[in-house]
Amino acid sequence: MSRLNQEWIVGHFEVKDIDEAFFRDPAAEVIAKGGEIFCALIDDAVVGCACVVPASDGSMYLTKVAVTPAAQGRGIGRRLCAAVIDLARERRAPKVTLWSNSGLRAAVRVYESLGFSHRPSPVTPPHSDADVYMERSLP
Repeated sequence: MSRLNQEWIVGHFEVKDIDEAFFRDPAAEVIAKGGEIFCALIDDAVVGCACVVPASDGSMYLTKVAVTPAAQGRGIGRRLCAAVIDLARERRAPKVTLWSNSGLRAAVRVYESLGFSHRPSPVTPPHSDADVYMERSLP
């Protein structure tokens, strides 16, 4: 899962310190913080991943979404994000938030279709290339 995410980041952006910490120990960066790591498999091979981490305000933060190029276009990213939304709803989070980049048009369209709305950034983005902030309120 770390390999998949690292390949995705290297293919689109520059790897940053926050990414390196995740690659070294995803369990410490996600699971130990009360989050979950979702993986999509095809024939026992990991072809997609998404992580969700609780935030201090009770919301959930969607991060590290990646799908291998060969598996893209099959709705895998959408299903991973839907699983994150379902988990956040089960945990009674008021919303799910995410950061993205406007150049990732397909990803942003998936987020929009899942009910995420563009919002003004409430804080400094975690990455210099994160120029899209979105939220999805949960009932």
